Amino acid sequence: MTGTRMICLVLVIASLCGCSERINYVIDGDTVVALGHEKIRLLGIDCPELDCFAGVMAREYVVDYIKDKPIRIVRWKKDKYGRTLAWIFVDGVNLSEHLLTKGCRRWK
Repeated sequence: MTGTRMICLVLVIASLCGCSERINYVIDGDTVVALGHEKIRLLGIDCPELDCFAGVMAREYVVDYIKDKPIRIVRWKKDKYGRTLAWIFVDGVNLSEHLLTKGCRRWK
C-alpha cells in the first residue's frame, strides 16, 4: 500500500472514532503539546517561527481556534527530533487544512 493510501485509510478510520483528546499547550502554529507532555508536529504545514509577528499570530490563532472544542489526534510516526507527526482534527476539521485556508502557514 502506498504512503498516500495508508494516510487516507488512517484518516477514514480515525474519523469514525468519537474519542476526544486534550492539548495542554500550543508551542507555535504547527507544534502543540498533548496530554502526557507529548510534542506533536502538524503534518503537511510549516507555520512561521515565533521570532516574527506572523508566527506569533499563527500561534494565537491556533490557541483561540482549539479552545473548548473536541480534539482528535491521528498519530503517524516520530520525526528526527522525537516529536509525534500527526493530523489534528478540531471539531471534525483538519487543523492543517484549516490553517491553509486562513493563510497562517505554507503547504509542506
